[in-house]
Amino acid sequence: MTEPAKPVVGRLETVAVSGTDATETVVAKADTGADRTTTGDPLLERIGSTGAIDDVIVRSGGSAERRDIVAISVDVRSVDRAPRVVLVDVDDRQPYTGEVLFGSGLLDGFYVDCELRNTTANAE
Repeated sequence: MTEPAKPVVGRLETVAVSGTDATETVVAKADTGADRTTTGDPLLERIGSTGAIDDVIVRSGGSAERRDIVAISVDVRSVDRAPRVVLVDVDDRQPYTGEVLFGSGLLDGFYVDCELRNTTANAE
């Protein structure tokens, strides 16, 4: 028996992100090398944050920093699935593309095609 095809997401996707107060549509960047999904304080302030439910130490480039972990709901618009509640770490995303960085935990179950943006490949 063959497994169902995994949905395809592009390098950049439009997603609906929900917090405790609101839902916003933002751009998210897929990063298969990132362990976890990340967002920043400005987005959390607009949608409402659960508040820190845990923290994590993130190591990068020989340094380490402690980041808060919060829960948000993410709906990948191009994929016909229910929104997922995910734990994300909080970091400054302003210098980067996209207000959300999809890490490997959220990308599990998807194929990532880096040539695509806002894919509609799953809509057919």
